[in-house]
Amino acid sequence: MSRLFIAIVMVMTALTLGCMGSSTEVPVSGKLMINGQPIENVLVRFHPAATPDDEKAIASGVTDANGQFELARNDGKTKGASVGINIVTLAEGPIPEEVLNSKTPLAVESFLVGLKHRPLPVVYERQVDSTLKVEVKVGQGNYDLDIGKQR
Repeated sequence: MSRLFIAIVMVMTALTLGCMGSSTEVPVSGKLMINGQPIENVLVRFHPAATPDDEKAIASGVTDANGQFELARNDGKTKGASVGINIVTLAEGPIPEEVLNSKTPLAVESFLVGLKHRPLPVVYERQVDSTLKVEVKVGQGNYDLDIGKQR
């Protein structure tokens, strides 16, 4: 009977460890560029191809002045993106609070005009149209994207 108990414990332990290691999210960061030049204030979104309509599975981040981004899932709890093929979409990032609250006339317009490499190529706006795909892999956390002059 003790052998049966040991066998059951071993099977349960293996199952528990197997389930713990099956997470489908991994940390993802990168740099968004156009012809090698960083693009600032762009909302980068990774849509898992396996679950394209699951809003909580989408990972997003906004590029900084150096084009750097770090993704977090829309569930608000998980940093990173889903392992597997992801369709990448790009949109204008949020307008900073100090610009929105500015008393300067045309502050928002001045901010938007000051952003380089605009307008963004429309092919990347919608998930169904985007030609930019990334395979997120375990152990590879950095994904630099150069969208070139495709417009």
